[in-house]
Order: sequence, then C-alpha cells, then structure tokens
Amino acid sequence: AMLLFLYSDEIPETHELSDLDSLFTSTIIAQHLLAAADRFVLTRLKLMCEVNLCEEISASTVADTLALSERYQCPQLKTACLNFTAKPENLGEVMKSDGYAYLEKWHPSLLTDLLRTSAMMDKK
Repeated sequence: AMLLFLYSDEIPETHELSDLDSLFTSTIIAQHLLAAADRFVLTRLKLMCEVNLCEEISASTVADTLALSERYQCPQLKTACLNFTAKPENLGEVMKSDGYAYLEKWHPSLLTDLLRTSAMMDKK
C-alpha cells in the first residue's frame, strides 16, 4: 500500500489490497499505513491516513485508533477519537472493546483525556 502511494500519490482502495472490502479492513490498512508513514516520514501519507481514520471511527476500532494517534502524534485524530468516545451513546460500546482494555493497561493518560473531554461535553 505504501509503494502504491509512492507511485500514485493516492491511498489505494481496500479492494486493491485485500479480498475483504469492509470498513474494518479499511481501518486496519489505514492504521498500518499510518505507522509506515510515520516511520518513513511521509507527511502527506500520514495526513491522508489521519483523515481516513477520522472518517472511519467506530466503537470497535476507536480505542486502537486513539492509541495510535498518541503514538504517532496525530492531534486531529486524537481529538476525533476522544469526541466520538465521550458521547454517551458510544462510550458503553467502546468500553466493551478489547482496545479499551488495552488503553486501561498501557495508556491510562488517554483515559484521563477521555474523562476531560467527556466533562467538557457535559458542560455544553
């Protein structure tokens, strides 16, 4: 996927990379591309992945994406994940995910950020 980006300046479609064409597969590919873009300092690819991941946030993927946003310094993605998770209609589902357990264990500061975001939403 990264090579396809380097040659075309576009993120390839999910069906070009996998037999599966689901939102979950697309998110996984974007997450891996984000890591590669950060490693090889491909700023444009990193921003494109960040935008893509912001559009694909779901209760099952948001915790993992939030951890990645912190790891690869993606402030817009982090804000989008925190805002999504802080909504009362999403929080319960997110807390049931494996990714949330990972956040509890390895990124407790992100849970503090989540509480802060949730408190700010309550004030609005």
